[in-house]
Amino acid sequence: MQESMIYQDIRILQKGEERAKKQEALLDSNSQSDLVNYLGNIFLPQLNQED
Repeated sequence: MQESMIYQDIRILQKGEERAKKQEALLDSNSQSDLVNYLGNIFLPQLNQED
């Protein structure tokens, strides 16, 4: 099922939605600490996965 064209299209759309949510969160930051926390939540998990 994961190899079907429809499944791949759905995954692409889901990834686009995830990116849009992250960008909206960035624009909704009210303070510097909000921005720091947001960036930490995005980049720290990615760094841990690379190890």
